[in-house]
Amino acid sequence: GWTCNLGFHEKDGRCEAIVIPENAFADGSTYGSGWSCARGYREVREVCVEITVPQNAYLQSSGDRWECERGFRATKASCERITVPLNGYLSNEAYGSGWACNRGFRAVKGDCEAIEVPQNGFLSDAFGSRQGWTCERGYREVDQSCVPIDVSDNGMMSDARYAAGWACDKPLRKRQGQCLVP
Repeated sequence: GWTCNLGFHEKDGRCEAIVIPENAFADGSTYGSGWSCARGYREVREVCVEITVPQNAYLQSSGDRWECERGFRATKASCERITVPLNGYLSNEAYGSGWACNRGFRAVKGDCEAIEVPQNGFLSDAFGSRQGWTCERGYREVDQSCVPIDVSDNGMMSDARYAAGWACDKPLRKRQGQCLVP
């Protein structure tokens, strides 16, 4: 029914003082060393070594590692400035280039190039829109342009990719570009 005071560990039924290195403090844990390094230091072989924070970086709130400021990326022991191309902006992504292109532009070989949207098309970030644009309803992509969909009699517009933009009313079936009785 007893415990040792802060800064002591139980050993063989007695309380022995914990040897706390410089730049550390007793943490009250009953397991491990019983001490932790102060903010701005990290444990290396039972001593607390100061964390070197490079230029354009700051100590994280945990106090045991550093992080680059916005606009910089970590490279081993330093922070390198992220170069954002014209028509781009800094992104919050941890990986990759650290920047993204403004709407209406796409990343090409380290630059942001304008997306050329064909007539009857619109800018789109939708999945499958690898070129950055999609055709309006009633049109489909053919050779980087949007051409009208010719819907057969007894047919209707369809968003299904395999339907070439249109499908037949039920119970008719598509054959040779027309809607016919099955």
